[in-house]
Amino acid sequence: MRFTFRRILGVTICFAPVALAVWSLFAPRRQTWWVGLVPLGLAAAIGSLNLYLSWIRPWIYRRRHHSLEGYRYSSGVPVFGTILVTLALLASAGSKPIAAIALLVLTIDTGGLPWFLVQTWRDDSLWNPAHL
Repeated sequence: MRFTFRRILGVTICFAPVALAVWSLFAPRRQTWWVGLVPLGLAAAIGSLNLYLSWIRPWIYRRRHHSLEGYRYSSGVPVFGTILVTLALLASAGSKPIAAIALLVLTIDTGGLPWFLVQTWRDDSLWNPAHL
């Protein structure tokens, strides 16, 4: 029972920004939609960096060196992109362009909460209290 509760809690927390973006697509438009542009722009920059470090940089290294031997992994900026997207959505609730871009940023930000859930879903040491 507790195992299921942890997963439900994880899905709820990690996909709350996605649900907020989908809700914002259908919410009535506010006049202050432009307030979310700055946090959304910063979130897009962080998401792009995380995407580059997770997928593009290793691909380039593998193309040049024909393997990942000797490759040094570097961490991006985890969670901050998701926080900034959430702030942008709260500031610009009802703006369809902001919500659509926010969904795109949440998709490309491999250091965000939705990707954390996807990457750890099969890790029983995290989700099953018996493994603690």
